[in-house]
Order: sequence, then structure tokens, then C-alpha cells
Amino acid sequence: MKNIIVLLALFCFVFTSCKSTSDTVNVYKAEREGVGNSQITLINMMRKVPGITIRGNTPVLRGTANSISRPISEPLYILNDYIVGQSFSSLDQLVDVSIVKKISVLDLSNAAIYGSRAANGVIVVETY
Repeated sequence: MKNIIVLLALFCFVFTSCKSTSDTVNVYKAEREGVGNSQITLINMMRKVPGITIRGNTPVLRGTANSISRPISEPLYILNDYIVGQSFSSLDQLVDVSIVKKISVLDLSNAAIYGSRAANGVIVVETY
């Protein structure tokens, strides 16, 4: 009888301690700012995503190897499931900010699918 109670308590502990994790670390949703606002730039949208800092008009992810003394290593940019590359200027030319739906930062486990290109992190931009 004691074994059953212990097993039941253990099962309840394990079951309640399990939780799901999200696919992304930080998300900025454009609905908050109002879609179609032409005064907002892509770099200003990225400024509002927790985990992204802007150095010299270039988004840099916190927690990567980018320090103040090192040259900026840009993250990998993904636009609507397509790899854009590691150039913010290329992404900025492709994206119409009035249709940006969401900007998110992938965590390390989800960024691993992009291999070594994701060494400086991954920023995903989704549009409507």
C-alpha cells in the first residue's frame, strides 16, 4: 500500500512539473503598434523585441559572442520561412514594414536546424 502511495505521489509530481516550452524566446507582434503605420521602421520594430539590441543600425542578439570590442556579427534572418542571410540591409529591402505580422528570436534548440549559420542567433520575420 505504501508503494502505491509513493508511486502515485511521484507520478503526480512528475506530471505537474512537466510543462511545454515555446518555440521562440522573444516575440514582437506588430498588432500592438498598428499594422500599416508607415512611420515605424523595421529597425524600430526590432528594438522592441526583448533580446535584441541595436548597434550601429544593426540588430545584435544579446547573449551571443558580440561584445563591444568585437566587430558586429549579424544573426541569420528568416523571412516567411525563407533564409535571407546575415545582412540586415538585405532584409530591410525585402520587407514592407506595413505588413509585418511578427518578429521573433529563436532559442538555441530551434536555431540548431540552421547549423553554423545560426551561430549568432536567428531572427524570424513573418508578414501577412
